[in-house]
Amino acid sequence: MKLKLDANVNVVLQDGEPAYILDDGREVADDAAATVAEISSLNGEAMSHRQAKEAAEAALKPFKDAAAASQTMANINSGDLTTAAKVQEIKDAATRSANGKLVPMDQQGNPQGLSWLSDTLTGIDLYAGGFICRPTIFFDPGATASLGYGTMQHPYSTQEQLETACRGDMSGEVLGIKRGSITRVAGKGLTLTVHGSPSRPFTICPYGIESEALPVISGAVFVTDWTLVDAAKNIWSNPMGAREYPCWQSGVRINNRAWAGNPAASLPAPGASVYQAGVFYVRPFEGADPRRSAIEIAKADVALNIILDNVAATGYVHVCGIQAVMGYGCGLRVGADAQTKIATMADVRITGCRASNIGLDAATAQGPGDGFWLVGIDKVRMKDALIQGCYASDCTNNAYEFINTSGAKLIKNMSLDCSGNSIVELWSGNDNCLIQHNVGEFSTALHRLAVDPAQGGVWFSNQAVDQEIGIEDATNTENFNNIARFNLIISPGQRGFAAGGGHGHVFQHNTVILDPDATTPGGYYGANAWFTYGNAPTGFVDISNNLFYWRASVTTRHLSCGDLRAGIGANKSNPVGDKNIYCPANPGNYNWGFNSDATYWMEWKSRLLAAGVALDQNSLLYAPEPNASLKRLQLGFNELTNRPISAMARGLTALAVGSRYCDGQPYRPSVATIGALNGY
Repeated sequence: MKLKLDANVNVVLQDGEPAYILDDGREVADDAAATVAEISSLNGEAMSHRQAKEAAEAALKPFKDAAAASQTMANINSGDLTTAAKVQEIKDAATRSANGKLVPMDQQGNPQGLSWLSDTLTGIDLYAGGFICRPTIFFDPGATASLGYGTMQHPYSTQEQLETACRGDMSGEVLGIKRGSITRVAGKGLTLTVHGSPSRPFTICPYGIESEALPVISGAVFVTDWTLVDAAKNIWSNPMGAREYPCWQSGVRINNRAWAGNPAASLPAPGASVYQAGVFYVRPFEGADPRRSAIEIAKADVALNIILDNVAATGYVHVCGIQAVMGYGCGLRVGADAQTKIATMADVRITGCRASNIGLDAATAQGPGDGFWLVGIDKVRMKDALIQGCYASDCTNNAYEFINTSGAKLIKNMSLDCSGNSIVELWSGNDNCLIQHNVGEFSTALHRLAVDPAQGGVWFSNQAVDQEIGIEDATNTENFNNIARFNLIISPGQRGFAAGGGHGHVFQHNTVILDPDATTPGGYYGANAWFTYGNAPTGFVDISNNLFYWRASVTTRHLSCGDLRAGIGANKSNPVGDKNIYCPANPGNYNWGFNSDATYWMEWKSRLLAAGVALDQNSLLYAPEPNASLKRLQLGFNELTNRPISAMARGLTALAVGSRYCDGQPYRPSVATIGALNGY
């Protein structure tokens, strides 16, 4: 770094401070006083870590002798146990410090600024896992007096500054976004066109100890210029223009409704909105005045939009602990746009993030509506991507969606109220993906205007690469070897699992809880266990060792436990598999294989066997129909914990299906297991 000089060899000043030219050509002004203050702050923090380490070493020194430690532990009282716990906390703090994880600690050695109940929803420890790094670039949208240098003292504070600073090769850089902050973005969202490099990724993570809340990136703006059009029903209007937008009141979606001729007829109840001829009408919750309440309209396409740079080796981007909300089409997207130079795309990781309040709910095409969206490109798939410990909610489409990926992993994530697929949609061009230990709940369009979401749990689509919707891969070669196991799928609106073709897929050891009264109340049809379609050869997917359980319904429902949409036969996407449990909870009409004409269980199995389809020959059924092989008491399902009780172990051992349930172990014929991982 060198001083910037003018033609007369005088030092150039920027905002009263001397300007320097960095090695990469960028120019920065140096605030000497701020730099000294920051160095002093960091020195003080380092001293506190050293003192914590020394305290831990001193406290633990008497316990180096294992025998002495054992004798001491045998005699200590409850008060000493508390002291011992504090020693362990200090030891852990020192270990993190010694390993270079410079995390702010409180006096008890606990990381500050982390809510252990919310930030680690599925057991992903953001700090101990090393996902939180010390920033090299600081961003705080609340720092309105900042000079905008990107330092801790003068962080970047606007979307424009950040998009300019984070561009191109960002290898080894760490963008810290202030905890507790809310960044409102416009246009295509906070768009960072970047790449890192192997072993030197570009990282985005929270910083600061003033708040426990994750930093929020929001694609919404507050709207206050409303006109009252119906005082009796508290209906208001705003001239939105040619584009319709989703809207929320205090973070709760105001559901969209169809136009019924006039505002009053269109909005019969509070908490609803309707768009007609460029005008947006809203009837807020609880009679609120929208001019004074928190009405937000999502105008940005995506909240956080990371575009992988158009270079030969792109990717190497890690995102941790960011909350992306109120995107018109998506919450957090990582993908490539320009493709001319890309030869490889790898190492995209998203950990401990949230995406909520996503997507436009409309009767016509409403865009992706996904919480998290990974997008590779044709010919160059995104390799070895990882999403873990994340949470998606209130999405008009999928919680998580992958396009053109290879070896992607979706591990220990959760979702609630995503109308597409609550676990994942593998849309097109995906291979060798692992979908494991995820929980997805309530995927239905019951409260939506849109009628076309998938309303499922896991969908292995067979969409042709880079084709329009509805163009399937007739060769069954572009989507293959994808695995979904040990997942819990609760209350899907239409089906637990769907697959449209490809080859080598696996859907095993999952638990699917279907609740027709919750997802389709009053309807004739209830949700299906699984659904296959297309022209793939028999055996393109293995469906084994799953538990499909229907909660009790107040009305008789028509249930299709296994839905072979193309019928039984060769090249009709017939699955193979065995040792599933199908447990409708009360009498109803049961259809096996939508086009198979097999009404009863034994007829279903015999037709499969006659057609050479090795499916469900040793599976079990509970149902009030002839030849049902499972009694409800044997299953002993607990609808509160979503898993069977001990009665199942006794009852099913005699039936040779398995002696254990949901222990998370891969299937072995000698020790068969059914359902998802223990603890879910």
